[in-house]
Amino acid sequence: MAGAVAQAGLAGWYAAQFGSPQARAVADPSAARVRAAVTAGIVSLPALQGALAARAGAPRIGLALAAVVPLARRLARKLSPT
Repeated sequence: MAGAVAQAGLAGWYAAQFGSPQARAVADPSAARVRAAVTAGIVSLPALQGALAARAGAPRIGLALAAVVPLARRLARKLSPT
């Protein structure tokens, strides 16, 4: 049960972080929007990995993986993630 809740939460978090920049890039495919969408995709990968780990039966590991996302976001401001 906890694994399913963690999986759903992490998958939703990933979709929100990844989906909205992608939608903005589709609406306005300028270089800045596409770059922001790519950065969001890279930075939000730990949340996706966390959701997959939770689905595989390791919700604690999944949550630990997802905990890296805020750090990744801060680092992406200082240097390019691509």
